[in-house]
Amino acid sequence: MAKQDAPEVARDRVLATVTRLVTAADGDTLYRDVYLHRAGELLAPIVTEQSYAASLGSRDQLARLLAQARAAVAQQDWSNVHEAGGRAASLQRSLDAA
Repeated sequence: MAKQDAPEVARDRVLATVTRLVTAADGDTLYRDVYLHRAGELLAPIVTEQSYAASLGSRDQLARLLAQARAAVAQQDWSNVHEAGGRAASLQRSLDAA
């Protein structure tokens, strides 16, 4: 394993642990808040609350753009399809890169 792979492996381990904590929280309602609090602590260095909120906003915007493109296809408004599709593709690339 190369040194540059180590942070990614550590990130993957944290995400796997968070997934297990959320699963445990779903099954154990008595300690649910404890599991979710710990999951939040582990996620804090990886993703901030602000970046998560921004990502949700971008996903909503992407859904609106795709709906706009579908409506434009139904109306055979090809210039609007091209414009909305291009903006959606750009937004999807930025979400994938994050």
